Amino acid sequence: MRENQLCFYLRVVILPALVVLLGAVKTAHADVPQTTQLVTSVYPSVVALENDSTLHPKEGTIAFALGYRHPGDGGGGQFFFNPSDSRKPNGGTVLPVRGVESARWNRLYSGARYVTYFGATGDGKTDDTAAIQSAVDDTPDGGQLVFPLGKYVVSGIRVSRPIKLLGEAASKWESHGAELVAKGNQAFVLAFSRESETVPGVALGGEVTNLALEGGGHELSDGVFVGLGFSEVTVRNLEIGHAIGNGVRLQHWFEGKFENVFFNSIDASHSDAVFFVGPITLKNLAANVNNLRVYDSRFEGNFGTYIKSDPKANLDIFVLSNCKFEWSGQAWHAAERFPLFDLDSAFRVQIFSNSITQFRFSKNYSPILRVAAGNGSPTTSRGAGIKFFNNDFSGLDNDTITLDSRSDAVVQWTGNTIIDSSFSKKIVPELLPKGIFMDNFLRYDHF
Repeated sequence: MRENQLCFYLRVVILPALVVLLGAVKTAHADVPQTTQLVTSVYPSVVALENDSTLHPKEGTIAFALGYRHPGDGGGGQFFFNPSDSRKPNGGTVLPVRGVESARWNRLYSGARYVTYFGATGDGKTDDTAAIQSAVDDTPDGGQLVFPLGKYVVSGIRVSRPIKLLGEAASKWESHGAELVAKGNQAFVLAFSRESETVPGVALGGEVTNLALEGGGHELSDGVFVGLGFSEVTVRNLEIGHAIGNGVRLQHWFEGKFENVFFNSIDASHSDAVFFVGPITLKNLAANVNNLRVYDSRFEGNFGTYIKSDPKANLDIFVLSNCKFEWSGQAWHAAERFPLFDLDSAFRVQIFSNSITQFRFSKNYSPILRVAAGNGSPTTSRGAGIKFFNNDFSGLDNDTITLDSRSDAVVQWTGNTIIDSSFSKKIVPELLPKGIFMDNFLRYDHF
Protein backbone atom coordinates (compact mmCIF):
# COMPACT_ATOMS: atom_id res chain seq x y z
CA MET A 1 0.00 0.00 0.00
CA ARG A 2 1.46 3.35 -1.00
CA GLU A 3 2.07 6.04 1.64
CA ASN A 4 -0.70 8.41 0.48
CA GLN A 5 -3.21 5.55 0.50
CA LEU A 6 -2.09 4.65 4.00
CA CYS A 7 -2.64 8.23 5.13
CA PHE A 8 -6.13 8.22 3.59
CA TYR A 9 -7.19 5.05 5.38
CA LEU A 10 -5.58 6.27 8.57
CA ARG A 11 -7.52 9.51 8.48
CA VAL A 12 -10.86 8.26 7.13
CA VAL A 13 -11.18 4.72 8.52
CA ILE A 14 -8.76 3.87 11.29
CA LEU A 15 -8.79 7.07 13.34
CA PRO A 16 -12.61 7.41 13.62
CA ALA A 17 -12.84 3.76 14.66
CA LEU A 18 -10.08 4.24 17.20
CA VAL A 19 -11.74 7.33 18.66
CA VAL A 20 -15.05 5.49 18.98
CA LEU A 21 -13.32 2.54 20.64
CA LEU A 22 -11.43 4.76 23.05
CA GLY A 23 -14.60 6.64 23.91
CA ALA A 24 -16.33 3.36 24.70
CA VAL A 25 -13.45 2.24 26.88
CA LYS A 26 -13.46 5.50 28.84
CA THR A 27 -17.25 5.35 29.31
CA ALA A 28 -17.19 1.75 30.49
CA HIS A 29 -14.47 2.45 33.01
CA ALA A 30 -15.32 6.02 33.95
CA ASP A 31 -15.72 5.05 37.61
CA VAL A 32 -12.29 3.39 37.75
CA PRO A 33 -9.28 5.58 38.64
CA GLN A 34 -6.95 5.89 35.62
CA THR A 35 -3.17 6.22 36.00
CA THR A 36 -2.47 5.94 32.25
CA GLN A 37 -4.93 7.37 29.78
CA LEU A 38 -4.63 6.75 26.02
CA VAL A 39 -5.15 10.03 24.18
CA THR A 40 -4.99 10.42 20.40
CA SER A 41 -4.15 13.53 18.40
CA VAL A 42 -3.99 13.98 14.63
CA TYR A 43 -1.58 16.40 12.95
CA PRO A 44 -1.21 17.34 9.28
CA SER A 45 2.57 16.84 9.52
CA VAL A 46 5.51 15.83 11.67
CA VAL A 47 6.58 19.47 11.65
CA ALA A 48 3.25 20.48 13.16
CA LEU A 49 3.60 17.82 15.86
CA GLU A 50 7.08 19.04 16.77
CA ASN A 51 5.87 22.65 17.01
CA ASP A 52 2.73 22.04 19.04
CA SER A 53 3.15 23.77 22.41
CA THR A 54 -0.50 23.43 23.42
CA LEU A 55 -0.49 19.67 23.87
CA HIS A 56 0.60 18.44 27.28
CA PRO A 57 1.02 14.72 26.65
CA LYS A 58 1.05 12.05 29.29
CA GLU A 59 2.37 8.53 29.14
CA GLY A 60 0.29 6.61 26.63
CA THR A 61 -0.45 9.58 24.39
CA ILE A 62 -0.51 8.66 20.69
CA ALA A 63 -0.06 11.19 17.87
CA PHE A 64 -0.71 10.63 14.18
CA ALA A 65 1.07 12.73 11.53
CA LEU A 66 -0.40 12.57 8.02
CA GLY A 67 2.90 13.58 6.37
CA TYR A 68 6.29 15.04 7.17
CA ARG A 69 5.75 18.56 5.87
CA HIS A 70 2.42 18.06 4.12
CA PRO A 71 -0.26 15.35 4.31
CA GLY A 72 0.50 12.44 2.01
CA ASP A 73 4.16 13.28 1.33
CA GLY A 74 5.30 9.88 2.62
CA GLY A 75 6.89 10.98 5.89
CA GLY A 76 3.93 10.65 8.21
CA GLY A 77 3.31 7.96 10.77
CA GLN A 78 2.32 7.10 14.34
CA PHE A 79 4.21 8.37 17.39
CA PHE A 80 3.89 7.66 21.08
CA PHE A 81 4.90 9.85 24.00
CA ASN A 82 7.89 8.42 25.87
CA PRO A 83 8.44 10.34 29.14
CA SER A 84 11.73 8.58 29.91
CA ASP A 85 13.53 9.12 26.60
CA SER A 86 16.19 11.85 26.60
CA ARG A 87 18.02 10.84 23.42
CA LYS A 88 19.06 13.49 20.93
CA PRO A 89 16.22 14.03 18.42
CA ASN A 90 17.10 12.82 14.91
CA GLY A 91 14.24 14.30 12.90
CA GLY A 92 12.73 10.96 11.96
CA THR A 93 12.28 8.30 14.63
CA VAL A 94 12.97 10.39 17.74
CA LEU A 95 11.27 13.80 17.93
CA PRO A 96 11.38 16.50 20.60
CA VAL A 97 8.35 17.26 22.77
CA ARG A 98 7.67 20.97 22.94
CA GLY A 99 8.17 22.16 26.50
CA VAL A 100 9.34 18.82 27.91
CA GLU A 101 13.13 18.40 27.85
CA SER A 102 13.34 14.85 29.21
CA ALA A 103 10.71 13.22 26.94
CA ARG A 104 10.46 12.34 23.27
CA TRP A 105 8.01 11.31 20.59
CA ASN A 106 9.02 7.86 19.33
CA ARG A 107 7.92 6.70 15.89
CA LEU A 108 6.07 3.39 15.79
CA TYR A 109 7.18 1.26 12.83
CA SER A 110 8.57 -2.15 12.03
CA GLY A 111 11.11 -3.36 9.48
CA ALA A 112 12.89 -0.92 7.19
CA ARG A 113 13.28 2.80 7.71
CA TYR A 114 12.33 5.19 4.89
CA VAL A 115 14.28 8.32 4.05
CA THR A 116 10.94 10.16 3.92
CA TYR A 117 10.58 9.52 7.67
CA PHE A 118 13.41 12.02 8.11
CA GLY A 119 12.07 14.64 5.73
CA ALA A 120 13.70 13.68 2.42
CA THR A 121 11.50 14.94 -0.43
CA GLY A 122 12.88 13.36 -3.61
CA ASP A 123 11.44 16.27 -5.59
CA GLY A 124 14.62 16.94 -7.59
CA LYS A 125 14.93 20.48 -6.16
CA THR A 126 15.28 20.31 -2.38
CA ASP A 127 18.69 19.52 -0.91
CA ASP A 128 17.97 16.22 0.85
CA THR A 129 21.51 15.66 2.16
CA ALA A 130 20.82 16.34 5.85
CA ALA A 131 17.63 14.28 5.91
CA ILE A 132 19.19 11.26 4.19
CA GLN A 133 22.36 11.45 6.27
CA SER A 134 20.22 11.45 9.44
CA ALA A 135 18.37 8.40 8.14
CA VAL A 136 21.65 6.63 7.35
CA ASP A 137 23.09 7.43 10.77
CA ASP A 138 19.93 6.17 12.49
CA THR A 139 19.88 2.83 10.65
CA PRO A 140 21.50 0.07 12.75
CA ASP A 141 24.03 -2.45 11.46
CA GLY A 142 22.31 -4.79 9.03
CA GLY A 143 19.22 -2.58 8.84
CA GLN A 144 17.43 -1.48 5.66
CA LEU A 145 16.95 2.08 4.49
CA VAL A 146 14.44 2.52 1.65
CA PHE A 147 14.34 5.28 -0.98
CA PRO A 148 10.85 5.70 -2.49
CA LEU A 149 10.63 6.67 -6.15
CA GLY A 150 12.10 10.15 -6.62
CA LYS A 151 15.15 12.27 -7.36
CA TYR A 152 17.14 13.13 -4.22
CA VAL A 153 19.57 16.04 -4.56
CA VAL A 154 22.58 15.48 -2.29
CA SER A 155 25.99 16.92 -1.50
CA GLY A 156 27.46 13.49 -0.74
CA ILE A 157 26.14 10.73 1.54
CA ARG A 158 28.56 8.77 3.72
CA VAL A 159 27.74 5.30 5.04
CA SER A 160 30.11 4.28 7.83
CA ARG A 161 28.35 1.09 9.01
CA PRO A 162 27.17 -2.05 7.19
CA ILE A 163 23.58 -1.22 6.19
CA LYS A 164 21.40 -1.85 3.15
CA LEU A 165 20.27 0.99 0.86
CA LEU A 166 17.31 -0.06 -1.28
CA GLY A 167 15.47 1.80 -4.01
CA GLU A 168 11.74 1.11 -3.79
CA ALA A 169 11.27 0.95 -7.56
CA ALA A 170 13.21 -1.67 -9.52
CA SER A 171 16.33 -0.35 -11.25
CA LYS A 172 17.50 -1.87 -14.51
CA TRP A 173 20.12 0.38 -16.05
CA GLU A 174 18.25 3.28 -17.67
CA SER A 175 14.85 2.38 -16.18
CA HIS A 176 15.90 3.22 -12.65
CA GLY A 177 13.59 4.33 -9.88
CA ALA A 178 15.12 6.33 -7.04
CA GLU A 179 18.07 8.60 -7.90
CA LEU A 180 20.76 10.31 -5.83
CA VAL A 181 21.92 13.35 -7.81
CA ALA A 182 25.02 15.43 -7.07
CA LYS A 183 24.45 19.05 -6.10
CA GLY A 184 27.35 20.76 -7.85
CA ASN A 185 31.00 19.73 -7.69
CA GLN A 186 31.74 17.60 -4.63
CA ALA A 187 33.86 14.63 -3.58
CA PHE A 188 31.31 11.89 -4.25
CA VAL A 189 27.62 11.05 -4.49
CA LEU A 190 27.65 7.98 -2.22
CA ALA A 191 30.50 6.57 -0.14
CA PHE A 192 30.65 3.36 1.86
CA SER A 193 33.55 4.73 3.85
CA ARG A 194 34.87 4.64 7.39
CA GLU A 195 35.12 8.03 9.07
CA SER A 196 38.73 7.86 10.21
CA GLU A 197 41.82 8.48 8.13
CA THR A 198 43.30 5.18 9.28
CA VAL A 199 41.19 2.05 9.29
CA PRO A 200 42.51 -0.76 11.52
CA GLY A 201 39.79 -3.15 10.33
CA VAL A 202 36.85 -3.23 7.97
CA ALA A 203 33.08 -3.00 8.30
CA LEU A 204 31.55 -6.36 7.40
CA GLY A 205 28.48 -6.34 5.15
CA GLY A 206 26.37 -3.78 3.31
CA GLU A 207 24.31 -3.48 0.16
CA VAL A 208 23.22 -0.92 -2.44
CA THR A 209 20.34 -2.00 -4.68
CA ASN A 210 17.95 -0.42 -7.19
CA LEU A 211 19.36 3.10 -7.19
CA ALA A 212 20.80 5.53 -9.69
CA LEU A 213 23.88 7.49 -8.62
CA GLU A 214 24.03 10.55 -10.87
CA GLY A 215 26.90 12.99 -11.05
CA GLY A 216 24.67 15.56 -12.72
CA GLY A 217 27.46 16.37 -15.19
CA HIS A 218 29.65 17.74 -12.39
CA GLU A 219 33.29 17.02 -11.59
CA LEU A 220 33.61 14.76 -8.55
CA SER A 221 37.08 14.58 -7.01
CA ASP A 222 36.81 11.07 -5.53
CA GLY A 223 34.13 9.47 -7.69
CA VAL A 224 30.43 8.82 -8.01
CA PHE A 225 30.66 5.76 -5.73
CA VAL A 226 33.51 5.41 -3.23
CA GLY A 227 34.40 2.34 -1.18
CA LEU A 228 36.90 2.47 1.69
CA GLY A 229 37.32 0.05 4.57
CA PHE A 230 34.45 -2.38 3.87
CA SER A 231 34.08 -6.08 3.21
CA GLU A 232 31.28 -8.16 1.66
CA VAL A 233 29.37 -5.26 0.12
CA THR A 234 27.02 -6.07 -2.75
CA VAL A 235 26.21 -3.43 -5.36
CA ARG A 236 23.48 -4.44 -7.80
CA ASN A 237 20.93 -2.97 -10.20
CA LEU A 238 22.53 0.46 -10.26
CA GLU A 239 23.18 3.17 -12.78
CA ILE A 240 26.39 5.08 -12.11
CA GLY A 241 27.07 7.94 -14.45
CA HIS A 242 26.90 11.44 -15.89
CA ALA A 243 29.98 12.78 -14.14
CA ILE A 244 33.54 13.96 -14.70
CA GLY A 245 36.00 11.83 -12.74
CA ASN A 246 35.85 8.24 -11.52
CA GLY A 247 32.66 6.23 -11.60
CA VAL A 248 33.77 3.80 -8.87
CA ARG A 249 36.84 4.17 -6.68
CA LEU A 250 37.84 1.44 -4.23
CA GLN A 251 40.53 1.13 -1.56
CA HIS A 252 40.88 -1.29 1.37
CA TRP A 253 37.90 -3.22 -0.01
CA PHE A 254 37.35 -6.96 0.28
CA GLU A 255 34.89 -9.59 -1.00
CA GLY A 256 32.93 -7.02 -3.03
CA LYS A 257 30.44 -7.70 -5.83
CA PHE A 258 29.15 -5.40 -8.58
CA GLU A 259 26.25 -7.03 -10.40
CA ASN A 260 24.04 -5.59 -13.15
CA VAL A 261 25.55 -2.10 -12.94
CA PHE A 262 25.27 0.37 -15.82
CA PHE A 263 28.22 2.77 -16.17
CA ASN A 264 27.15 5.57 -18.50
CA SER A 265 28.55 8.94 -19.65
CA ILE A 266 31.54 9.14 -17.31
CA ASP A 267 34.47 11.24 -18.49
CA ALA A 268 37.52 9.73 -16.77
CA SER A 269 40.00 11.14 -19.28
CA HIS A 270 41.63 13.41 -16.68
CA SER A 271 41.22 11.09 -13.69
CA ASP A 272 42.16 7.47 -13.07
CA ALA A 273 39.45 5.32 -14.66
CA VAL A 274 35.73 4.69 -14.92
CA PHE A 275 36.31 1.82 -12.44
CA PHE A 276 39.45 2.49 -10.41
CA VAL A 277 41.17 0.44 -7.72
CA GLY A 278 43.68 2.59 -5.90
CA PRO A 279 44.32 5.33 -3.32
CA ILE A 280 41.52 7.70 -2.40
CA THR A 281 42.19 11.38 -1.72
CA LEU A 282 43.80 12.02 1.68
CA LYS A 283 43.54 8.38 2.71
CA ASN A 284 47.00 7.12 3.64
CA LEU A 285 46.13 3.45 3.66
CA ALA A 286 47.40 0.43 1.85
CA ALA A 287 45.20 0.11 -1.23
CA ASN A 288 44.58 -3.60 -0.80
CA VAL A 289 41.57 -4.90 -2.70
CA ASN A 290 40.86 -8.62 -2.52
CA ASN A 291 38.28 -10.85 -4.22
CA LEU A 292 36.53 -8.24 -6.35
CA ARG A 293 33.88 -9.42 -8.83
CA VAL A 294 32.20 -7.42 -11.58
CA TYR A 295 29.70 -9.25 -13.75
CA ASP A 296 26.54 -8.91 -15.85
CA SER A 297 27.22 -5.18 -16.15
CA ARG A 298 27.39 -2.64 -18.94
CA PHE A 299 29.93 0.10 -19.69
CA GLU A 300 28.69 2.39 -22.45
CA GLY A 301 29.56 5.86 -23.74
CA ASN A 302 32.28 6.57 -21.18
CA PHE A 303 35.69 8.07 -21.93
CA GLY A 304 39.15 7.33 -20.57
CA THR A 305 40.44 4.02 -19.22
CA TYR A 306 37.54 1.80 -18.18
CA ILE A 307 39.14 -0.59 -15.66
CA LYS A 308 42.39 0.26 -13.87
CA SER A 309 44.40 -0.91 -10.89
CA ASP A 310 46.97 1.51 -9.56
CA PRO A 311 50.61 0.37 -9.11
CA LYS A 312 50.02 0.62 -5.34
CA ALA A 313 46.65 -1.11 -5.42
CA ASN A 314 47.63 -4.74 -4.70
CA LEU A 315 44.54 -6.07 -6.43
CA ASP A 316 44.36 -9.81 -5.70
CA ILE A 317 41.63 -12.05 -7.18
CA PHE A 318 39.65 -10.01 -9.67
CA VAL A 319 36.92 -11.49 -11.88
CA LEU A 320 35.37 -9.49 -14.74
CA SER A 321 32.82 -11.47 -16.73
CA ASN A 322 29.68 -11.30 -18.85
CA CYS A 323 29.93 -7.55 -19.26
CA LYS A 324 29.39 -5.36 -22.30
CA PHE A 325 31.92 -2.64 -23.12
CA GLU A 326 30.90 -0.25 -25.87
CA TRP A 327 31.97 3.10 -27.21
CA SER A 328 30.06 4.49 -30.17
CA GLY A 329 30.97 8.18 -30.11
CA GLN A 330 33.82 10.15 -31.65
CA ALA A 331 37.32 10.80 -30.31
CA TRP A 332 37.37 13.53 -27.68
CA HIS A 333 41.08 14.19 -27.17
CA ALA A 334 42.96 13.25 -30.31
CA ALA A 335 46.39 13.51 -28.65
CA GLU A 336 45.55 11.07 -25.84
CA ARG A 337 45.55 7.27 -25.96
CA PHE A 338 43.94 5.12 -23.28
CA PRO A 339 44.15 1.40 -22.64
CA LEU A 340 40.71 -0.07 -22.13
CA PHE A 341 41.96 -2.27 -19.25
CA ASP A 342 45.10 -1.11 -17.41
CA LEU A 343 46.29 -3.56 -14.76
CA ASP A 344 49.34 -3.09 -12.57
CA SER A 345 50.14 -4.92 -9.34
CA ALA A 346 47.17 -7.15 -10.06
CA PHE A 347 47.28 -10.86 -9.29
CA ARG A 348 45.04 -13.81 -10.11
CA VAL A 349 42.88 -11.91 -12.59
CA GLN A 350 40.27 -13.49 -14.87
CA ILE A 351 38.63 -11.47 -17.66
CA PHE A 352 36.30 -13.63 -19.73
CA SER A 353 33.05 -13.84 -21.69
CA ASN A 354 32.84 -10.08 -22.24
CA SER A 355 31.71 -8.19 -25.35
CA ILE A 356 34.08 -5.39 -26.41
CA THR A 357 32.86 -3.16 -29.24
CA GLN A 358 34.08 -0.07 -31.11
CA PHE A 359 37.24 0.61 -29.10
CA ARG A 360 39.35 1.68 -32.06
CA PHE A 361 42.72 3.33 -32.03
CA SER A 362 41.12 6.23 -33.90
CA LYS A 363 38.74 6.62 -30.96
CA ASN A 364 41.61 6.99 -28.51
CA TYR A 365 41.86 3.34 -27.40
CA SER A 366 45.05 1.33 -27.74
CA PRO A 367 45.88 -1.14 -26.38
CA ILE A 368 42.79 -3.06 -25.30
CA LEU A 369 44.67 -4.68 -22.41
CA ARG A 370 47.83 -3.36 -20.80
CA VAL A 371 49.33 -5.58 -18.12
CA ALA A 372 51.87 -4.46 -15.53
CA ALA A 373 52.67 -1.39 -17.58
CA GLY A 374 51.88 1.24 -14.95
CA ASN A 375 54.75 3.69 -14.41
CA GLY A 376 57.21 1.49 -16.27
CA SER A 377 59.15 0.41 -13.20
CA PRO A 378 59.88 -3.34 -13.23
CA THR A 379 59.58 -3.39 -9.43
CA THR A 380 55.82 -2.82 -9.65
CA SER A 381 55.18 -6.07 -11.50
CA ARG A 382 55.00 -9.33 -9.58
CA GLY A 383 54.05 -11.84 -12.25
CA ALA A 384 50.46 -10.80 -12.54
CA GLY A 385 48.89 -14.05 -13.69
CA ILE A 386 46.27 -12.56 -16.01
CA LYS A 387 43.81 -14.88 -17.78
CA PHE A 388 42.05 -13.15 -20.68
CA PHE A 389 39.84 -15.64 -22.49
CA ASN A 390 36.62 -16.21 -24.44
CA ASN A 391 36.04 -12.50 -25.04
CA ASP A 392 34.43 -11.17 -28.25
CA PHE A 393 35.83 -8.12 -30.05
CA SER A 394 34.25 -6.15 -32.88
CA GLY A 395 34.80 -2.79 -34.54
CA LEU A 396 38.61 -2.67 -34.18
CA ASP A 397 40.85 -1.04 -36.77
CA ASN A 398 44.30 -1.68 -38.19
CA ASP A 399 46.11 0.35 -35.52
CA THR A 400 44.49 -1.27 -32.52
CA ILE A 401 46.77 -3.24 -30.23
CA THR A 402 45.04 -5.95 -28.26
CA LEU A 403 47.73 -6.72 -25.69
CA ASP A 404 50.66 -4.71 -24.35
CA SER A 405 52.50 -6.62 -21.65
CA ARG A 406 55.90 -6.51 -19.99
CA SER A 407 58.05 -9.60 -20.02
CA ASP A 408 57.68 -10.27 -16.29
CA ALA A 409 53.88 -10.50 -16.43
CA VAL A 410 52.39 -13.94 -17.03
CA VAL A 411 49.42 -13.62 -19.38
CA GLN A 412 47.16 -16.35 -20.71
CA TRP A 413 45.36 -15.08 -23.80
CA THR A 414 43.14 -17.79 -25.25
CA GLY A 415 39.86 -18.40 -26.99
CA ASN A 416 39.18 -14.76 -27.91
CA THR A 417 37.32 -13.86 -31.11
CA ILE A 418 37.69 -10.75 -33.28
CA ILE A 419 34.97 -10.09 -35.88
CA ASP A 420 33.87 -7.22 -38.15
CA SER A 421 37.29 -5.59 -37.93
CA SER A 422 39.89 -4.46 -40.43
CA PHE A 423 42.55 -5.68 -38.11
CA SER A 424 46.21 -6.53 -38.53
CA LYS A 425 48.10 -5.98 -35.26
CA LYS A 426 47.44 -8.74 -32.81
CA ILE A 427 49.85 -8.73 -29.87
CA VAL A 428 52.52 -6.06 -29.59
CA PRO A 429 54.34 -6.39 -26.25
CA GLU A 430 57.11 -4.13 -25.03
CA LEU A 431 59.09 -7.32 -24.60
CA LEU A 432 58.15 -10.89 -25.29
CA PRO A 433 55.67 -11.79 -22.50
CA LYS A 434 55.52 -15.04 -20.64
CA GLY A 435 52.32 -16.98 -21.09
CA ILE A 436 50.09 -18.92 -23.44
CA PHE A 437 48.69 -17.54 -26.68
CA MET A 438 46.57 -20.06 -28.53
CA ASP A 439 43.20 -20.78 -30.09
CA ASN A 440 42.32 -17.14 -30.71
CA PHE A 441 40.31 -16.30 -33.80
CA LEU A 442 40.61 -13.41 -36.21
CA ARG A 443 37.72 -13.98 -38.57
CA TYR A 444 38.82 -17.37 -39.92
CA ASP A 445 42.54 -17.02 -39.15
CA HIS A 446 44.38 -18.29 -36.08
CA PHE A 447 47.07 -16.30 -34.30
